[in-house]
Amino acid sequence: MKYLALAWLCLCLTPVFAQISEELPELEIPAQAEETWEQLFSELREQPLSLAGRADLFSKNPQIHLNGRWQLPRAELLALYNRDLNKDLDAFSFRLAVGSNHWDAVLGNYRLRFGRGLALGTSSRSMPDSLFSFQNPLSPRNYGLLGAGTAYRHKALRATVFASMQSREAKLDAEGRIRSIQKSRGEEFSSTTESILGAAAGISLPSVNAGILCQRLEYDREFVNPEMSRTHWMASAYAGLKLKRIRLDAETLLQDTHPAALLNFNYKAAGFEQNISYARNGLQNRQPHALTPALLSKTTDSNEWNFDWAFALPLKSSLKLRYAINNDAGGSPLSRFIGSLTHSHKQRKFGFLFQSYDSEIITRIDSSYVSSEPRNHRFRLWGRYPLAGALEQNFDFMYGVQDKKNHSQNSFRAKLGFAYVEKDWELTLEYLSWQNLHESWQSDEFDPWLQSLCASEDRVLSLDLAWGRGAWKLAVKGTASFLDVKNRGISLRATWKRK
Repeated sequence: MKYLALAWLCLCLTPVFAQISEELPELEIPAQAEETWEQLFSELREQPLSLAGRADLFSKNPQIHLNGRWQLPRAELLALYNRDLNKDLDAFSFRLAVGSNHWDAVLGNYRLRFGRGLALGTSSRSMPDSLFSFQNPLSPRNYGLLGAGTAYRHKALRATVFASMQSREAKLDAEGRIRSIQKSRGEEFSSTTESILGAAAGISLPSVNAGILCQRLEYDREFVNPEMSRTHWMASAYAGLKLKRIRLDAETLLQDTHPAALLNFNYKAAGFEQNISYARNGLQNRQPHALTPALLSKTTDSNEWNFDWAFALPLKSSLKLRYAINNDAGGSPLSRFIGSLTHSHKQRKFGFLFQSYDSEIITRIDSSYVSSEPRNHRFRLWGRYPLAGALEQNFDFMYGVQDKKNHSQNSFRAKLGFAYVEKDWELTLEYLSWQNLHESWQSDEFDPWLQSLCASEDRVLSLDLAWGRGAWKLAVKGTASFLDVKNRGISLRATWKRK
């Protein structure tokens, strides 16, 4: 009854679509990896010349990562390298970005976001600040655009043209037709050539953004699915409007005669924000560089409503709520409810999270997911606070209810950590324990779409020691699993920056 009353309250209030970071992890796998890479780029950009290296020496997944950045006058060069020691696989990517008062240009590996990202986007579901923009590449093992693009701006006018051509791994049938196209490099399958050519134009004013995008996508092989052709044409239109505290924006997409759409209403006041959003799913797996939203169902032509709101509370606290429902044409509606209460003051941060969702949402993503209850619930409690002087403690505990009759089948994840900082040194000790968690918890930050099925339970102890002075920062981290011998090893990190 309490949950029904809370859900009824969600529907009666005017809701929101602002992204809540405490989303179901299974729905936000690419976003988790993107956040990690954005943090890396932020660190590299602290000085004009930066080099970083990392070696993960684990028997189950040993890897070496090298990253570099060089800031030139009105230009930036990024270089990324990854080596998988188990597969003897090398992956390299680079991006050269050049800018001026009226022009921006990129060469190499890049991403382009237009409007809300239905045709071209990133993992972000936030409202865009510009009509279109070139974005950082991710891991060299992930496929992005590979080629060149240029954007022009003059007063309110905006225009861009872009091109991409690359060989992508694909699963083929006996006749050489495409079954599926891989999202990451593994050199385990055959290949197909992907060619993209597109252009966009529009206007950008302080209160209005509007534009159109046209794109042609082609592969050099036929598809097994007769409904999928080698060539795909798509057109997208976006418009955004600002009216004091109100923001409206919408994007529509037409691809191979199939429509998709995302409409959003946002309102902000002092200490309060609310959105309401509607989305119509387009054709799946035919827009390889599009937005990857946290959809409850990926079925084509399904309709989804998201309602979010957030407001500030006394004592440096805030409350966020979300209710989402998807009218899936292939089955019964799916829904989730999320409530997040957080407190942040100086170095003290605490939070409580409640999630309730249809178990079928996870089942469609992770076929190994088993639940005796049609409705599942998760509870999360986390915090970070200083103990004494430079000593800090953090904890993170999550419990999921999947089987009310047999509690041993429910899942939990508990982490307890301590951090000590003294001048140039930083020491971190963490203990992590989990049971019956799913593939998404073991997603690879360098290849978020390649998820390894972990053991049903594990106990892990890690110790991280870092030292930094001047241009150098060195660190070593040891990880020891009590139940999985393959999850034991060390990670070495080194960063050099020149002013």
